Amino acid sequence: MTSVPLPVALLLGAYVVALVVLIVAKRRQVGRRKAALASWPRTSAVITGFRQRVVGAKGQTHARFYPQYAYTGPDGRSYPGESDYLAFPWPRRDIRLEVAVDPADPGRSVPAGLVRPLPPDLAGLTLVEPDWRPLAGVLAVLGVLAAAGAIFLFR
Repeated sequence: MTSVPLPVALLLGAYVVALVVLIVAKRRQVGRRKAALASWPRTSAVITGFRQRVVGAKGQTHARFYPQYAYTGPDGRSYPGESDYLAFPWPRRDIRLEVAVDPADPGRSVPAGLVRPLPPDLAGLTLVEPDWRPLAGVLAVLGVLAAAGAIFLFR
C-alpha cells in the first residue's frame, strides 16, 4: 500500500481547512446579526411594491416577490427599504412588516416579522430566513467523498 501523493494531500487539507473556516465565519456572522437585530428598535412598515425574481432549476422555475417597503425612522423621517431574503409567492400590498431599524443609521433596516393580524388567506405566512447549514453539510459530504476517493485512488 502506498501513501497519498503530497500534492493531493495538501489539496485535501486545504479544502478541509477552507470548509472549517467557512463554517466558523458564517456561524459568527449569523450570531452577530442576531445580536444586533435583538437590540435594534422595531417599527411598522408598509409594503409599497415588489421586485420580482424567477428562481428554481430548469423546467421548474417560479416567481418570488421581494417586498419594497417604507417606514418612519426614530427621527420622524420616512425611509425606503427592500428585503433581500423575505420572499412572497405572490405580490400583496395589504401586509404590514415589522422592521428592525439601525439606531446609528435610521436609513438601514431589516425585516423582523409580520404585523398581525394577517388577512385570512395569509394566516400561515411566516418570515423565513435563508439557512446556510444545508450548504455547509453538502460541502462537508463532498469533502469526505473527495478524501475517500483520493485515498482509494492513490493506494
